[in-house]
Amino acid sequence: MFAKGPAIPQLRAQNLFSPLDLQLAGYLSSRCPEHQLSVAISTALVSRQTGLGHICLDLKDQAGKPINDKLEETLLCPDLQEWLADLAAASVIGPGSSTTPLVLDSSRLYLRRYYEYEQELISELKSRSLELEDPHDPRTVQTALARYFEPETSEPDWQRVAAFASLTGRFCIISGGPGTGKTTTVAKILAVLLELAGSDPIKVRPAAPTGKAAARLTESLRSAVTRLKLPDHVAEGMDMEATTIHRLLGVVSGSPYFRADQDTPLDADLVIVDEVSMVDLPLMAKLIRAVPPHARIILLGDKDQLASVEAGSVMADICGSGDLTRFSSSFVAGYAASGGYRELPVQKDLPEMADRVVQLQKTYRFSADSSIRRLSDRVRLGDARGALDVLSTPGPDLTWVEPEPGKGLGAVLARVAGEELARCLNGSDPMAMHDSFGKIRILTAVRKGDRGVEELNRVVEELLRRKKVLRPQGRWYPGRPVMIARNDYTLNVYNGDVGITVRDE
Repeated sequence: MFAKGPAIPQLRAQNLFSPLDLQLAGYLSSRCPEHQLSVAISTALVSRQTGLGHICLDLKDQAGKPINDKLEETLLCPDLQEWLADLAAASVIGPGSSTTPLVLDSSRLYLRRYYEYEQELISELKSRSLELEDPHDPRTVQTALARYFEPETSEPDWQRVAAFASLTGRFCIISGGPGTGKTTTVAKILAVLLELAGSDPIKVRPAAPTGKAAARLTESLRSAVTRLKLPDHVAEGMDMEATTIHRLLGVVSGSPYFRADQDTPLDADLVIVDEVSMVDLPLMAKLIRAVPPHARIILLGDKDQLASVEAGSVMADICGSGDLTRFSSSFVAGYAASGGYRELPVQKDLPEMADRVVQLQKTYRFSADSSIRRLSDRVRLGDARGALDVLSTPGPDLTWVEPEPGKGLGAVLARVAGEELARCLNGSDPMAMHDSFGKIRILTAVRKGDRGVEELNRVVEELLRRKKVLRPQGRWYPGRPVMIARNDYTLNVYNGDVGITVRDE
């Protein structure tokens, strides 16, 4: 049970809440003196949840449990029914139809704006997921799809299924792991749409959460266009450059708003967003709000990737944890009529968006016996023992290197990556140096410590000094990579852009 007495000192003693959590809890609980402690603890918990990247607090998960189980003397939350009754009587908490700062929806407690973002996004995606009332002629679609996809025989081509889902609705989300061909699929979708449009121009707006992801999307689309050997008029229509979502929407300096919104929508017929797992709930709601009703939206990403830094895991929530290879009977019939595989799995009573979510199954980057693929599968499934077993088995594309006794991390890096690292700094051609830099990455899970980012960077620089290829002038040297940390519109560089330092005349 909640203890009697002042609320905020008890919460502060839990060593769990930020000053912002406590300030909000104190402010709202002061408006409800008859329910002060329950409102304070509920507000502090939901504020903390939001800071951790969750959009709500499910009281069922916390009911009857200690607030901080690492403390001997801690507050204990009440049973669920008692808690719900107490909050329902508080003036600062209400249902979604009210204007209270906190919203209680069943057992889930929200900060109001996150509840509104969620409801708005759900409503928009449901309406856009409906099958088009005026789709293209099935025979025309069949001809266009046949030009870019091989005939299906014993199993469905999930890239083709994704293309059909995109063509028959104004919203589609395409999920797939590394190497499943997400950008190749969207390039083929673009080609089909351009063919079907004929002489009518299509305004396409490709975007991604960061400058780096936008540059990668641009490069991937251009590479796919080259591989597909498109007709000239189609290839010309696909010559485009992706941008960040913030730049696409137009940041209003000093505010959480964008220039593009429902009243001033984007000038677009198709919006493509890559790396959607990185997009938080508020940004996704504002993006969808700015897309005109007639336009198509195609979201690309991997539902098994890490969630966004800010609150809300939109990609994972849309895809859910269910089977993404089953569709409604009308979708399956339409797909068969377009010349597609005739035995797609059918399931009754699917959610409205199920026909607009396609999971790519086949990995083209790695073979079925690839060690990297087996390792990534073990990691994705949370199988630590299986991952270690894969690492301990030598393979052509994966090697486990044990540090030699008495030698530090620098010796390992010199052994496995020294020559490639040196090539990043040799040469006078900036683009060649940039390409070399793109061929090697050293990944770590932490920032601090003897295996963290800061120490790894120091070790790499020391290694390159010993090889006499790094000659720093203060902090700078030719070949040093740079990541932009904030937008600078005067220089035309944006958060997440990556470049290489070079010496000019």
